[in-house]
Amino acid sequence: MKIPTLRFFLRKIEPSMITGKEKLIVEEAIKKKSQVKDSILDIKKEIITIYTPDQNIGLLSELINFTSADKLKEAQAVLKRSISYSPMLRFILIDEHQRIFITQRYCFLGRIDDWINIGDSNNLQALVKKYVKHLGQESFFELH
Repeated sequence: MKIPTLRFFLRKIEPSMITGKEKLIVEEAIKKKSQVKDSILDIKKEIITIYTPDQNIGLLSELINFTSADKLKEAQAVLKRSISYSPMLRFILIDEHQRIFITQRYCFLGRIDDWINIGDSNNLQALVKKYVKHLGQESFFELH
Protein backbone atom coordinates (compact mmCIF):
# COMPACT_ATOMS: atom_id res chain seq x y z
CA MET A 1 0.00 0.00 0.00
CA LYS A 2 1.32 3.41 -0.94
CA ILE A 3 1.08 6.05 1.77
CA PRO A 4 0.15 9.53 0.51
CA THR A 5 2.83 12.18 0.58
CA LEU A 6 2.57 14.31 3.70
CA ARG A 7 3.28 18.01 3.78
CA PHE A 8 4.52 19.85 6.85
CA PHE A 9 4.43 23.56 7.42
CA LEU A 10 6.69 25.28 9.89
CA ARG A 11 5.73 28.66 11.19
CA LYS A 12 6.82 30.86 14.01
CA ILE A 13 4.57 30.64 17.05
CA GLU A 14 2.97 34.04 17.41
CA PRO A 15 1.22 35.32 20.51
CA SER A 16 -2.51 34.71 20.33
CA MET A 17 -5.15 37.16 21.45
CA ILE A 18 -7.64 34.26 21.70
CA THR A 19 -8.07 32.75 25.16
CA GLY A 20 -8.18 29.05 25.97
CA LYS A 21 -11.80 29.48 27.04
CA GLU A 22 -12.72 30.97 23.66
CA LYS A 23 -11.02 28.10 21.85
CA LEU A 24 -12.97 25.64 23.99
CA ILE A 25 -16.28 27.43 23.21
CA VAL A 26 -15.71 26.89 19.49
CA GLU A 27 -14.48 23.29 19.85
CA GLU A 28 -17.47 22.26 21.97
CA ALA A 29 -19.94 23.96 19.64
CA ILE A 30 -18.52 22.13 16.63
CA LYS A 31 -18.89 18.79 18.44
CA LYS A 32 -22.39 19.44 19.80
CA LYS A 33 -24.09 21.80 17.33
CA SER A 34 -22.73 21.02 13.86
CA GLN A 35 -23.17 18.12 11.46
CA VAL A 36 -19.42 18.14 10.79
CA LYS A 37 -17.77 15.00 12.18
CA ASP A 38 -14.21 16.15 11.65
CA SER A 39 -12.67 19.60 11.58
CA ILE A 40 -9.49 21.53 12.23
CA LEU A 41 -9.39 24.63 14.38
CA ASP A 42 -6.61 27.11 13.62
CA ILE A 43 -5.85 30.12 15.78
CA LYS A 44 -3.61 32.91 14.56
CA LYS A 45 -3.36 36.16 16.50
CA GLU A 46 -6.97 37.45 16.66
CA ILE A 47 -8.55 34.93 14.24
CA ILE A 48 -10.18 31.55 14.93
CA THR A 49 -10.61 29.62 11.66
CA ILE A 50 -12.61 26.43 11.26
CA TYR A 51 -11.53 24.07 8.48
CA THR A 52 -13.89 21.32 7.33
CA PRO A 53 -13.22 18.28 5.11
CA ASP A 54 -13.59 18.69 1.36
CA GLN A 55 -14.79 15.09 1.13
CA ASN A 56 -17.91 13.48 2.58
CA ILE A 57 -16.34 11.61 5.49
CA GLY A 58 -19.56 9.76 6.31
CA LEU A 59 -19.77 8.28 2.83
CA LEU A 60 -16.09 7.39 2.77
CA SER A 61 -16.41 5.73 6.19
CA GLU A 62 -19.31 3.64 4.91
CA LEU A 63 -17.15 2.47 2.02
CA ILE A 64 -14.44 1.45 4.46
CA ASN A 65 -16.92 -0.75 6.31
CA PHE A 66 -17.03 -3.01 3.25
CA THR A 67 -13.41 -4.01 3.83
CA SER A 68 -12.49 -6.95 6.03
CA ALA A 69 -12.46 -6.33 9.78
CA ASP A 70 -8.69 -6.76 10.12
CA LYS A 71 -8.07 -4.07 7.49
CA LEU A 72 -10.67 -1.63 8.85
CA LYS A 73 -8.34 0.28 11.20
CA GLU A 74 -5.66 0.51 8.55
CA ALA A 75 -8.18 1.78 5.99
CA GLN A 76 -9.52 4.37 8.44
CA ALA A 77 -5.98 5.61 9.16
CA VAL A 78 -5.25 5.99 5.44
CA LEU A 79 -8.55 7.82 4.97
CA LYS A 80 -7.75 10.23 7.80
CA ARG A 81 -4.36 11.05 6.27
CA SER A 82 -5.72 11.58 2.77
CA ILE A 83 -8.56 13.97 3.55
CA SER A 84 -8.10 17.60 2.55
CA TYR A 85 -9.61 20.53 4.43
CA SER A 86 -10.75 24.02 3.46
CA PRO A 87 -11.29 27.09 5.62
CA MET A 88 -15.03 27.69 5.93
CA LEU A 89 -15.83 29.89 8.92
CA ARG A 90 -13.84 32.28 11.05
CA PHE A 91 -14.31 34.52 14.04
CA ILE A 92 -12.18 37.67 14.26
CA LEU A 93 -11.62 39.49 17.53
CA ILE A 94 -12.20 43.21 16.87
CA ASP A 95 -12.39 44.55 20.44
CA GLU A 96 -9.88 42.95 22.78
CA HIS A 97 -11.23 44.61 25.95
CA GLN A 98 -14.92 43.83 25.46
CA ARG A 99 -14.14 40.53 23.61
CA ILE A 100 -16.28 41.40 20.58
CA PHE A 101 -15.92 39.35 17.38
CA ILE A 102 -17.13 39.48 13.80
CA THR A 103 -17.92 36.38 11.75
CA GLN A 104 -16.86 35.61 8.21
CA ARG A 105 -17.56 32.67 5.93
CA TYR A 106 -15.67 31.70 2.84
CA CYS A 107 -17.54 32.53 -0.35
CA PHE A 108 -16.95 30.17 -3.28
CA LEU A 109 -18.60 32.22 -6.02
CA GLY A 110 -16.24 32.39 -8.97
CA ARG A 111 -16.06 36.16 -8.97
CA ILE A 112 -15.48 36.45 -5.22
CA ASP A 113 -13.58 33.45 -3.76
CA ASP A 114 -12.79 35.31 -0.57
CA TRP A 115 -14.01 35.88 2.98
CA ILE A 116 -17.28 37.76 3.39
CA ASN A 117 -18.70 39.25 6.58
CA ILE A 118 -21.88 37.67 7.89
CA GLY A 119 -24.17 39.14 10.53
CA ASP A 120 -23.30 41.69 13.18
CA SER A 121 -20.48 41.80 15.71
CA ASN A 122 -21.14 40.19 19.10
CA ASN A 123 -19.55 38.11 21.84
CA LEU A 124 -18.06 34.80 20.70
CA GLN A 125 -20.62 32.62 22.50
CA ALA A 126 -23.53 34.26 20.64
CA LEU A 127 -21.83 34.10 17.25
CA VAL A 128 -20.78 30.47 17.65
CA LYS A 129 -24.33 29.53 18.66
CA LYS A 130 -25.74 31.31 15.62
CA TYR A 131 -23.32 30.10 12.92
CA VAL A 132 -21.56 26.83 13.79
CA LYS A 133 -24.77 24.82 13.34
CA HIS A 134 -24.65 25.68 9.61
CA LEU A 135 -21.30 23.97 8.99
CA GLY A 136 -21.77 21.04 6.62
CA GLN A 137 -25.28 22.21 5.67
CA GLU A 138 -26.67 23.87 2.54
CA SER A 139 -27.85 26.73 4.78
CA PHE A 140 -24.19 27.70 5.27
CA PHE A 141 -24.07 29.09 1.73
CA GLU A 142 -27.09 31.30 2.41
CA LEU A 143 -25.41 33.12 5.31
CA HIS A 144 -24.68 36.78 4.59
